[in-house]
Amino acid sequence: MKNFKRIIPTVMIASALLLSGCSGKTGNKATNMDESTGEVISQELDQIKGDTIKNIKDIVKNAPSISNLSISDSANFDLNSELTKRKNNFVICDSESKVEGTDIVNVSFIEVSLSSGESVYEINVGYDFSLSSDLDSTFKNGLIGKNVGDKVTIEDCKLPGDVTAKVKVKINYITRKIETLDSLNSLIPEGAENYEKWLEDELKKNAMINDAWTQILSQATVDESNADYKEYFNRKYNNAHEYYLIYNNGEVDEAALKEVIKNQVKKEFVAFYYADEYDIELGEYKDEEIKNIALYYGYTVEAFEAKYSKETIESTILVDLVGQKIYKDLTK
Repeated sequence: MKNFKRIIPTVMIASALLLSGCSGKTGNKATNMDESTGEVISQELDQIKGDTIKNIKDIVKNAPSISNLSISDSANFDLNSELTKRKNNFVICDSESKVEGTDIVNVSFIEVSLSSGESVYEINVGYDFSLSSDLDSTFKNGLIGKNVGDKVTIEDCKLPGDVTAKVKVKINYITRKIETLDSLNSLIPEGAENYEKWLEDELKKNAMINDAWTQILSQATVDESNADYKEYFNRKYNNAHEYYLIYNNGEVDEAALKEVIKNQVKKEFVAFYYADEYDIELGEYKDEEIKNIALYYGYTVEAFEAKYSKETIESTILVDLVGQKIYKDLTK
């Protein structure tokens, strides 16, 4: 008997650009969260509807002219901390990569044949499993030594959640802590010294972009009575609330969560407002733009596309490109 329960629908906020945040609990759908803000990036996305984008100026008010902003060149970031994030969350997803016992492995369940109990694992959904944690040795050993992309059948294994089953899984990608990021040096733009120096320069630039966003969001307002805004906010909040119920074992500070989602939704709507001003279209990006945003977070394009959905990547790039345009206008 197969009984699959829907688990952890999560929310992606386009303003949350720290894709190298911590991953979710063992066995949960692959999710990343910036611990400092509570902003969540995941494989699911409730995207702003096309009509809402078209009418974005009916929702966003008082957005300042870029020419009226100023930014400081005093960067505020910790390079060593940022490098550590990337080293601890380096994603391997080429077909030659073999699973090791200390990896976090993302797998999709293709089949689950239960011996007893109720499965909390949904078919064709990605889940993270840390092989260095207290996993059943049958399940763990069934993955070690296999390649990214392999489909593996594991007999009579005990999964987290006290479920015993025969499973068939596909290995989607591996997250592995590494000592250096030298493997990314071949991907940096021409003229850059190495990934570490390139990242430092990008962090300086993004610190200035964040300075501009702070000014913009302090002046811009959104019409929270607008029906499209309400629908979008409610969908984001409800998804985040359901996620945190599971992530925090049933405990949610609803007032704090509403404030986080309110701020995130505001930035996302304002980003779409400026995207309209700059003629940036959702999904219409150059290969180099995808490469640069992936590289910034420590991924190859292949790994970036393996870990995040197309919609997540597109919205993240759109917000990044808006920031790049603002930076260019303010520093020319």
